Amino acid sequence: FWQDCITLWKTDMVQISPPIQKKGFRCRANGSLEYRFTVGSRRCSVYGRTAAECLRKAEEKREQEALGVDPNIRVADYFDYWLRVREGTVRSSTLSTQRSQLHSIAEELVGGKAFGRYRLQEIAPRHLHLLQNGLAGHFHTNTANQYMALVRSVLSYAVRERLIDYNLADSIRRLQQNEPSARETIHRALTT
Repeated sequence: FWQDCITLWKTDMVQISPPIQKKGFRCRANGSLEYRFTVGSRRCSVYGRTAAECLRKAEEKREQEALGVDPNIRVADYFDYWLRVREGTVRSSTLSTQRSQLHSIAEELVGGKAFGRYRLQEIAPRHLHLLQNGLAGHFHTNTANQYMALVRSVLSYAVRERLIDYNLADSIRRLQQNEPSARETIHRALTT
């Protein structure tokens, strides 16, 4: 079994070494390998520098497919998936509340596009900052912080499922409360 399938000659010409002997592998022009395989009835490809790397990525992809999670899933669809996974582990009232909160989060405009329309893997820290600022504009600071904590929980689950490499929401700091507490505003209303 060949680890590298491309040999670079001094004249900058690329010549393909003897073909990969295992079924499903092929050499790419940039020197990497492509491994093609099927999951159910769908054709999939993974890329890597070595055959072992390709096989490892293929196994991860098969595990994700077995769980029914598409690696290119949109945020709103992943929110729905996360809620389905939590059924039976939390109370129905908690699920109902979280479903409502996640719907509000998914509808929030971030960069001219609803947050739920982004693909899970294309989320950047700036998207989360814009989301937090947008939520703070519509809700009380504490509510915006609770919503961001929920996003953090969902993204933590995505990390455990290896859909994303790390939780971007961990770098987002909580908003400082600028509004007066209810105790102060109610007391003032009652005394005047």
